[in-house]
Amino acid sequence: MPIGALRHRLVLEKDRKTDDGAGGLAVETADAGTVWGRIRPLRPPRGGWVGSAPRCTHEIVLRSSAATEDISAFRDGGRRFRVLARSLDESGRWQIFQTEIMP
Repeated sequence: MPIGALRHRLVLEKDRKTDDGAGGLAVETADAGTVWGRIRPLRPPRGGWVGSAPRCTHEIVLRSSAATEDISAFRDGGRRFRVLARSLDESGRWQIFQTEIMP
């Protein structure tokens, strides 16, 4: 993949758990930096989505050197993408994220 394909400036988001004061935890989202990436929409499987399984709607690709430990979501302008899975391509140069667009 040519480096020019990474044309979306993405904000990395991490979930941060804090004490809610009532014995539980509150989850807050914090920005963890910005990276350049490729966003590719995915088609639903034949027959549509089954049940309430997570719907992988977009694939996001970043360089493997990007620090993405514990990333829970990406933000591209007004769109947010929740991370469902992460893997490396066969060359080890690219991180591939399966994501779901969030309302």
